[in-house]
This record gives sequence, structure tokens and C-alpha cells, in this order.
Amino acid sequence: MSGFRSRPVAGAVAVTVLLTAASEARPVTVPFDFSRHEIGLNVRVHGTPLYMFLDTGASPSAIDTARAKSLGLKIDFANGGEASGQGDDAHAMVYPTSIDGLTVGDRSFPAIEALAADQAAISKAYGRTVDGTLGHSFLAGRAMLIDYAAATIAISGNAAGLARQSATCRTALRLPLKSYKGDTIPIVDMGVGTARLPVSIDTGSNSTVELYKNALDLPEIKAALVEAGSHTVTGNRGEYTVKDYRLNAPIGIGPFVLPAGESVSLTGDEGSAETRLANVGNRLLADMHVKLLLDYRDNRIAFLGDCAK
Repeated sequence: MSGFRSRPVAGAVAVTVLLTAASEARPVTVPFDFSRHEIGLNVRVHGTPLYMFLDTGASPSAIDTARAKSLGLKIDFANGGEASGQGDDAHAMVYPTSIDGLTVGDRSFPAIEALAADQAAISKAYGRTVDGTLGHSFLAGRAMLIDYAAATIAISGNAAGLARQSATCRTALRLPLKSYKGDTIPIVDMGVGTARLPVSIDTGSNSTVELYKNALDLPEIKAALVEAGSHTVTGNRGEYTVKDYRLNAPIGIGPFVLPAGESVSLTGDEGSAETRLANVGNRLLADMHVKLLLDYRDNRIAFLGDCAK
């Protein structure tokens, strides 16, 4: 499989996760599977082992419909809708539900809002059973530190609980955690040569960079692209094809810059300078050797580098 994406499904009502300082004061650190450049977590729901992605681009969260049934989760089949995103499946349905009894590592978490959706196509493309996605309904109100080099994630009720893990990093870019209207995915500026463009930070993508069509309106970007074939991607609505390119320009986020030669792709999304012109996936962040701090409690994001082992 040359590419995979776990995307959000539209129509979900935003959820507020109520936390207590006592229940999440101590951070929990767990390993994740990065063999396919996804953040794959081994979790439990009602004591049953599940494999789920951590996805900053998904809202709320998702769980396989059959799995949700087997766990006894309540599914609202009367209020289903079609999944959003790219792909050829015109009848990819989702249904409101709630994931309770969730445990990550040794930590139990309150119930989170989710959508039940068939994960069979995603599992087939990924090469193993994928039970769902922990998205914004899990992230909201929490702080997380993703260490790509160590393949671990630390989860805390606030960023102060993660200070020890990030204290050894000598380079940092700290920014407000923001998105564009109607979405929750983090948006930051990225440099491509002399051009700057808004991009989303998507831990549900195993790509480097997915450019949107309107990014080609920037002359520096269009001139830097060299065609390199295509590949198939699987999302909530099935498979679709994206074009591949080699980028003949340096690419970077703040002080974290990679030389020319990165592989990027061009998707069918239009994008805009008011929303985003590209999507950054795990592979680029890993290539930059950063730790990613996502503080959804105090609305901050940080890219941390030069970290002592």
C-alpha cells in the first residue's frame, strides 16, 4: 500500500470533554506503532484490546460499527449520515455513538463522542485490523507530547505535566493552537523556498506533504515540482489517486528545515490561503526530528528539537 489516510467525518456536533485535575494530573506515556507512519495505539474499551489511530484531523472520533456493536456501545442508527472526504464509495455511512470504558496505558478516560463507521476498507489498506480513530473529542482539553524518534506519546491534563519530557529540547517553535472556521485541525505557516503558506498538522496522515490545488497559484511552489508518478490512498469513502512530485526547494516549519528533494503529493482538494494550502503528515514531522506538543487545554502548539536523549 503506497498511501493511507484516516479522515474526519462531517456533521458531528462539537464536544466538550470535562476533565478533573486529579484524574489526569499525572501524565501517562505509551508507545505507538509507527511502522506505517501512522500513530497506532493499543487501547482498551470495556477491557477489550483495540487498535486505533490518533488523528488531529478527525472530529469527533470514530469506531468500527461492528466493533461498537460487539462492545455494547449505543449507536443511533436513526440519525446516520454519509461520511465526508475523498473516495469512490457514495454510500459510506456513519452513525452517532459514544465510546465509554476507554483505557490508554493504565489510564481510564471519560466517555467521548464518536461516529460508528465501517473500517473494513481502511483495515485492508493498512494491512491489519483498525478499530477506529481517537480524534478531537479525545484531544479536547488535554495536552499531548508526540515523540516521533522514540515512538511514544505522553498524555496529560495540562502541558505542565509534560514539562519534564520537553525540558531537554534546545530548539523550539511555540505558537497559538488555532484552526480555521468550522474545523479543529491545527494550522501553522510552512515555508517552501521563499513562499509561505498555511498548512494543517495532521497526525492521521502518513504522508510528508499533501499540496492542495490552489497552492500551485504560488509561482515558487509550481516551479519547484517535478512529477514522480502517482499512488492510491484510502479514506473514509474508499480509494482515490493522488499525483506524486519531488520538491526542488527547501521546506520547513520555523527553524526546522529540510533540504530540497522531499516527496510531496497533490490532492483533489482546492484549499485556500484563508484555510490551508497543504496538509502535513507524520512522515515530514519525523523527518524533521521534532517532538510535537499539542496543548488543547491552553490552545498552544510547539515543535521541539535538538532534544537530549
